[in-house]
Amino acid sequence: MKHVTIYSDCRFNYTTREGGYFAALEYNGNVKRISGGIAGRKETGNRAILYGLIEAVKLLKEPCELTISTCTPVGFKKRDESVNGDLIAILLNAMDEKGCVFTEKLVSKEEVRRITLSHRVSRKKTAQVFP
Repeated sequence: MKHVTIYSDCRFNYTTREGGYFAALEYNGNVKRISGGIAGRKETGNRAILYGLIEAVKLLKEPCELTISTCTPVGFKKRDESVNGDLIAILLNAMDEKGCVFTEKLVSKEEVRRITLSHRVSRKKTAQVFP
């Protein structure tokens, strides 16, 4: 089974409630980067990271072993108690539909930014409202 690492990061403004996610899929030395914007009164930086993970998983074409690398815990272990439980459920369902198994790995913010940095975009150009 192939092994893919997904990195996800965000930039979020808590005053305007706007921001964006940045994610990178790394496989066999190749990196695919994606980004998108979020806006809404319920959005947070952690939710932006989850959006990035969800969008990255959607790009997978076949079952694989995943390593989810973020600089903050996503909350898989306490998903039923989490305010982000809705997005964690979407992420877990997406991984299940793709036939993926995963492990979570906490890495430094610098490492996540190094991988995702070259694809950062202005949040004003990409902001969209999510339910």
